[in-house]
Amino acid sequence: MSTTDQISSQLAIPHHVGGSVLIIDDEESVRTVLGRMITRLGYHVYEADAGVTGLAALHDVGDDLIAMLVDMTMPHMSGADVARAALEIHPSLPVVLMSGYPSEDLVRELGLVGQVRFLQKPFSFGMIRDLLA
Repeated sequence: MSTTDQISSQLAIPHHVGGSVLIIDDEESVRTVLGRMITRLGYHVYEADAGVTGLAALHDVGDDLIAMLVDMTMPHMSGADVARAALEIHPSLPVVLMSGYPSEDLVRELGLVGQVRFLQKPFSFGMIRDLLA
């Protein structure tokens, strides 16, 4: 598996079809496409366009949240900052950082190895299926 076109396999995401996934990305088109893919896989999707609103949604989503996918580069609050804050609220929540930059080195540089997974943009339906399987 190449890190440039596959997901990282550092942390397992528990498979709970019917659970919920929170997508936090400032690009509406990314949220829409990703949301459709995840819905096709049988999950409920919550969306947020910024880190602050995404973190607020963590309180509203409930216990059926199985994963949170966060864009690395957003205005006002980086994906890494969102991930750290989310893990303080829900330490066992699987968090996936998404980026167009072709390297898991970002996760290492941010000091989040072993805490988050990495998803390379652009992603395919198969990558999302494998991520949530």
